[in-house]
Amino acid sequence: MNLKTIGMDLFFEEQIQANEKVGRVIRYAQNHYTLATEQGILSAELKGKLRQEELSISIGDFVVFMSSEDETLHLITRVLLRKTALLRKEAGTRLNAQTVAANMDYLFVVMSLNEDFNLRRLERYMVGAWESGAEPIVVLTKKDLCPNYEEKTERVETITYGAKTIVVSALEKDGMEQIEPYFQPGKTIALIGSSGVGKSTLINTLIGKDLMLTNGLRNDDKGRHTTTHRELIITERGMIMDTPGMREFALMDADDGLNHGFEDLEALMKSCKFSNCTHKNEPGCAVLEAIEVGSLEIKRYKNYQLMLRELKYFEKKNKHKESIVSSKKDKEKRKTKARQKKWGVADD
Repeated sequence: MNLKTIGMDLFFEEQIQANEKVGRVIRYAQNHYTLATEQGILSAELKGKLRQEELSISIGDFVVFMSSEDETLHLITRVLLRKTALLRKEAGTRLNAQTVAANMDYLFVVMSLNEDFNLRRLERYMVGAWESGAEPIVVLTKKDLCPNYEEKTERVETITYGAKTIVVSALEKDGMEQIEPYFQPGKTIALIGSSGVGKSTLINTLIGKDLMLTNGLRNDDKGRHTTTHRELIITERGMIMDTPGMREFALMDADDGLNHGFEDLEALMKSCKFSNCTHKNEPGCAVLEAIEVGSLEIKRYKNYQLMLRELKYFEKKNKHKESIVSSKKDKEKRKTKARQKKWGVADD
């Protein structure tokens, strides 16, 4: 297998040494990583030291690995720096970031035109997509189930500045030709979206065979959630990464993505009469004026405020966490110096 066909380029080549073995993670299950390598598809584990460090490896990562003499055991020794990555806050109360996808060139934000259609959720996905560093593409599915798809598409395009919007019916292969330019050798597409939006059907139609399990539709016209794991699918034409449907997408460290995703609102706020405008009741507030005349939807503004508060909250919590770690380190240093002074041990 030629590494260039699975995404290896100069960015990654500059990170490896001569004679190092490199692979790309295409699947993970039960502490075993499946790697695509020049030697073929291999199963690998983390080297002991990396397991202790609780190293985060995602589907799409490029890794360096070593093999036993008989080539029966393969150990991952390090992970190469990522070119792009989609992150979200780990579910629950912990402030850990979870990598949803890594090293993708294009990020398809998939939303169906039926029951799943939700502009506020799309805005949240788009903030994460812009922050990832990949090129976001909005894919609206189930066109055949939506008589007024043109009106819905126009609504989507009012909030996805700079991102192309593609409307398809994967089952009827309608509009799929618009995806072809992105599906090419050496390039990686990652798909994100809620459960039941048709990601698996989209992949099956794109690669030309029923590789991904689909459950079709229920009586309420909502698709069933079928993908339970992340997987990088490699074909001769290109690579595509599927991800499980997400019930929530909590943002972490996405200031740039928020600015890009709401660039219309950012421009309005800069046009306010007062530089410290709170956009509540000040005269000359461009935001309030836009809401009043209908050029800015109030739900969009409230969603922006919600995500802004979310990011500030996590930033505050992370700073508090970092200060605790720093104080613990300082305390240990003071204890070490006290012991050195007591026992007459010279300071290094």
